[in-house]
Amino acid sequence: MPRCTLRKEEPGGGLWAALKDIGPFLRYMESEFNIKVNYSLSTAMVVGIFMAFDKKCYTSPTNLPALVALLLLYGAPSIGINTSAITFILELFENNRWLLTLKEWLKKGLLVLPHFCLGRGLIDMAMNQAVTDVYARFGEEYTMDPFRWDFLGKNLTFMAVEGCVYFLLNLLIQYRFFLTTGEDHWPP
Repeated sequence: MPRCTLRKEEPGGGLWAALKDIGPFLRYMESEFNIKVNYSLSTAMVVGIFMAFDKKCYTSPTNLPALVALLLLYGAPSIGINTSAITFILELFENNRWLLTLKEWLKKGLLVLPHFCLGRGLIDMAMNQAVTDVYARFGEEYTMDPFRWDFLGKNLTFMAVEGCVYFLLNLLIQYRFFLTTGEDHWPP
């Protein structure tokens, strides 16, 4: 069992001095926990802002849980680039079959990037709300479950898997798993 002591009289004493004695796994878990708590607070503030401005495309009773899920799962992985604008712009070229085919391939291939999953999910939610509003103006009801696979379901699933994969990858890097030193990678 790791021994952890704090000595205030030593220079550099404090929480981080204590954490160096508990091993990389527990230190990493503590760091991840702090990151997730802070990110959850940020997510709550973003949701609060959307609610304050009463943006129905994100805060309607149907879409609010999907927004929260998108934002929370976006915080799980930590790599990626913003590519959602590319597919949105390609949708504007309705008459060009090649560009529409490219857009469909990109929408599938870019799911490996968390930033794309979040951005594209927010765009799809806004577009869905616009369609819902048009139907409402004509007195008809239109609702789509945002958790459906072909709507936001795939984005949420990919972000959940990416979060687990990147977490495991971070642990493997922390333990220098990919370095071949001949030593055991895991602590006793």
